[in-house]
Amino acid sequence: MGIFKTKEERGSLWKFGSVQIGYAAAFGGLGFALRALGIGVPIAAGVLIDPRDVVSIIGPGFAGPIGAIIIGTLCALPSAVFCVQVYVPLSILWALIFHYFKHPWYYVPLVAGLLVVWNWYWAVWFQIWGFLPEFWTAFIVSMTGTLLYIPASIVLIEVLRRYSPTAKRMIG
Repeated sequence: MGIFKTKEERGSLWKFGSVQIGYAAAFGGLGFALRALGIGVPIAAGVLIDPRDVVSIIGPGFAGPIGAIIIGTLCALPSAVFCVQVYVPLSILWALIFHYFKHPWYYVPLVAGLLVVWNWYWAVWFQIWGFLPEFWTAFIVSMTGTLLYIPASIVLIEVLRRYSPTAKRMIG
């Protein structure tokens, strides 16, 4: 069992048909609705876990890079701070990971690297927006949320992969 998908398993990277449009609309709409309705889980004073992050991790696996742009944009639209500059690049990153890797969750170095990249990127934007002026404070606050997003995403993707033939075909 190799780490990377074969060319036949991958298919076209920029394929964007009706199936990908449907997944982009579904996951993007869900992310939009979760944020617009204000659904979140408080984990500490001033720190709220936002479930749209899980949507922006799982959705690009189904919709591909073009769908990831749509998902990232729709997830960011209802925010008080328009955070397309964060959600779109990270959604594209997840789309590429699902496109090239067979089971990305099984590779601990990849997941650890993603945790660092994800949280570094959020911490930089937290500083740019002026929410948390200290980098390490922003990084740790972001890490707190990510330690919940990644396992939730792993469980959801593995359940989808096991019980949905479409998910098994799309994600691998």
